[in-house]
Amino acid sequence: MDWKHLLAKLERPLALLERVGLFVAGLAFAAMMLVTVADVVLRYALNAPLSWTFELISSYLMVGAFFLAVSATQARRQHVYVDILARHLPERLRCALAVASGCAVILLFALIWWTGAEGFLSAWQKNLVMDGEIPWPRWPTYLLIPVGLGLMLPRLVLELAGDAIAAVTGDLRTASEGANQAVCAIADQQEAAAVTAMEALGAKPWRLSAAEKADLVRRLAPVHDDWVKRMNERKLPGSQTLDAWRAASAPRS
Repeated sequence: MDWKHLLAKLERPLALLERVGLFVAGLAFAAMMLVTVADVVLRYALNAPLSWTFELISSYLMVGAFFLAVSATQARRQHVYVDILARHLPERLRCALAVASGCAVILLFALIWWTGAEGFLSAWQKNLVMDGEIPWPRWPTYLLIPVGLGLMLPRLVLELAGDAIAAVTGDLRTASEGANQAVCAIADQQEAAAVTAMEALGAKPWRLSAAEKADLVRRLAPVHDDWVKRMNERKLPGSQTLDAWRAASAPRS
């Protein structure tokens, strides 16, 4: 069975949903900043602060900004993690360790998902509201937890499957290549749509010629080599990753 193809196929719809969640989380973060600025200006300029900002930010916007972005952040491997010991292990053993830790993390997030779902159902059925000038309903706060973790859990399961396959077969590409392919496919689709929209507005998108691309690759070569050196020193597959990227980005006849 082609595990890489299967993982990539499963990740594509998940990656799309993660992008939606990340977009909404970005809106929540932007709204948090706007509300805070408005509250500060009104408080110190007009002595008329907004009395409802704390509940809105702490119970809605901040919760949404975190939980709706947590899965997309995991997909990009941007969560904080400690690999002082793991980086010195053989690659297959490191994948096996990732499987063990992945099972523990999935169990933890499943418990949080269940708790959030129970809280949402209770708040919805009892019509619970917050104390304050505005009786904000509590159920949206709880709902954001299972929605966000509803994306996170499939992401963790796919990563666990990739790590398990890599540990058993030694094919280290299964742990991350599917996600990269899905992200690249989405980026290509968006680029084509953006170019079409710009041309419809009369703008002329700037495209690099083959000579300009070759010059850019030449200028970036020292950066690539330095990155590969640092990855190889950490016993990570830097050379294989760069070779795969160069093969994928090479012009097709």
